[in-house]
Amino acid sequence: MNKVAIIIPIHFPKRKFVKKLIKSYHQNQNNKYIDIYFILTDKNELTKYQKIIVNFNYLILPEKINHQNILKNKIYPSFKKFWALEYLTNTYDYQYLICIDSEILFLNLEKIYDICKDFCERKQVIGGIGNIKNINTQCLNFLKKFDDFQNIDTHIYFWFSQFPIYQKDITINFLKFIKFNENNYESIINLMDWYCFEYIIYIYYCIKFHNYQIINLNNYGTKLTGSLERKLNQKNLEIVRKNNFSINWQSNRHNTVLDEKIIMLYHLDTN
Repeated sequence: MNKVAIIIPIHFPKRKFVKKLIKSYHQNQNNKYIDIYFILTDKNELTKYQKIIVNFNYLILPEKINHQNILKNKIYPSFKKFWALEYLTNTYDYQYLICIDSEILFLNLEKIYDICKDFCERKQVIGGIGNIKNINTQCLNFLKKFDDFQNIDTHIYFWFSQFPIYQKDITINFLKFIKFNENNYESIINLMDWYCFEYIIYIYYCIKFHNYQIINLNNYGTKLTGSLERKLNQKNLEIVRKNNFSINWQSNRHNTVLDEKIIMLYHLDTN
């Protein structure tokens, strides 16, 4: 069976959302298509979470990592995802990996492998105009420490339009490219800050080296500021459907599921 690894960084203040996520997993008859990996900060956090995540996979950051600098730079979520991607791609044979936060519910995971495969074959991310809080610029600045990325357009914001999918072989090369390894963790930590969103960094790498494209939905008859996180309405949904773009989750702000292809809800922590 082709399985997808789902990476979920957690910390104790979010425990109520982790419980809801786990409940949705158990209610989902198609959970056999995924392996979940909860990413913990240290053994103390494991002690707090042990009864909640019983029977699930979990990984703990190595003790030698400089946790003080990670906390100071506010990069725990992104660093945990990078670290878990490195560990899992080097240890197991998951063709696709997904990194999500804990404030999420699973709906129907039966076709999750096919969704990942289709996305990685199409090589398209979708969004709208808006360099939100300079996040895009900072992500590109991070990559510029390793190569010339002058021709990347940072004007389109795509975070949360689609859930973050990583293809194994590309991810292995990406992590080597940014020199993410146990001998270089401290250097990476010092290069990152809160604005360094791991998936945007990964997609910019994919654009330069693997022919990925960022699609501006404003070229298709909408006025979208930022990603579909901000405005997934019927008009934008019709544009996505008509042009056969990939869409696979939606914000919990909506009272109903807007499309049959939606397999997760995110942002349970917002109204």
